[in-house]
Amino acid sequence: NLLTRMSGIATQTDQLVKKISNKKTKLYATRKTAPGLRYFDKEAVEIGGGKKHRLKLDEMVMIKDNHIAASDSLLSLIKSAKRKYKKFEVEVENISDAVLAAKEGATIIMLDNFSPEQIKKAIQILKEQKLRNKVMLEASGGINSTNIAKYGSTGVDIISVGSITNSVKGIDMSLEV
Repeated sequence: NLLTRMSGIATQTDQLVKKISNKKTKLYATRKTAPGLRYFDKEAVEIGGGKKHRLKLDEMVMIKDNHIAASDSLLSLIKSAKRKYKKFEVEVENISDAVLAAKEGATIIMLDNFSPEQIKKAIQILKEQKLRNKVMLEASGGINSTNIAKYGSTGVDIISVGSITNSVKGIDMSLEV
């Protein structure tokens, strides 16, 4: 079962990587893995040509929408993260928050559920404000085999796709002796 799962993950990752025409854009696994199988799931992604991302939750602080909703403001969360950590990621749902995160020194900005057009607009604004080269941009949310090529052409650094590890279809195989 483990081999069929890993083979399914590696195969799906390979298929998605091949659809990304911009070779600077990398496909990353998300933290959404099967309980107890994170190491194997992430290895399978790497075998398929993708990248490992946050093997453990303590590798990089990630400010997510739930944190923002429970906080006074995104700015206060970012300032707190900056005081304690060298690297941190911020999930944003709009361009103005992406600009704020870039200005405040986020390492990675996750553009969550942005359309390819919204991503291009965010990149344009970050370039105009001379912030684009100071931050890595990650596209996430709703990305699949039918639209990954469009996301890959936007200029983001990272595309993360949860379905490669949390909705995997194992490869049908058998072992005969």
